[in-house]
Amino acid sequence: MRVLFLLIFAFIFPTILFGQDSDIPELKTWEDINTKLYTSKVIEFEGKSQKDLIVLYKNWASIAFVNLKEVLVGETESQIVIRYVLSTNANYKIMGMKGASVFDWYVRLIAQFKDGKVKVSFYDEGNVPTPSTSINGIIVPGSPSGSYYVCQQINKPKDLLKVNSSFYQYHLMWQNKVDDMIVSIETQLKNPFKLKDDF
Repeated sequence: MRVLFLLIFAFIFPTILFGQDSDIPELKTWEDINTKLYTSKVIEFEGKSQKDLIVLYKNWASIAFVNLKEVLVGETESQIVIRYVLSTNANYKIMGMKGASVFDWYVRLIAQFKDGKVKVSFYDEGNVPTPSTSINGIIVPGSPSGSYYVCQQINKPKDLLKVNSSFYQYHLMWQNKVDDMIVSIETQLKNPFKLKDDF
């Protein structure tokens, strides 16, 4: 019971008292909240074969994730599945003391390939496991993987979401980083980075 109280205190109390912010932008609509699908996009490439697009995508992923083997969880002739960690942070104020907290989330990225097109889909896979910690002298218990999801509060009234601005900041940053990833994929696949071979 004490652990539950501390968890609620750590996430809700500071934001209810000090976290209200009328300038927070609106959250984007999730494509399918039931499957935790945030968004998907079909990117078209005229004249590129399925095989060419897979090679380009793997080249992009090798640069974007440094070690593709560590995040690659599945691959077929027409699909690549990547599970990566996305970090978000939020500012908070608790009893007059300011601070910042970081929360890491698993994201599943599914890329499907056909001749001339790639479909990328991003799913919320919940939080990365966290150890117990102390925030300004308050013990916050750890949480196992998948205890929280970015999308879990999406159906709550907007006013309630904005009151809990720390979680709102996590959610906005998560969405913005995924949107940036889509732009990165499209840009790199359409204009692949090429090393000079003038050595």
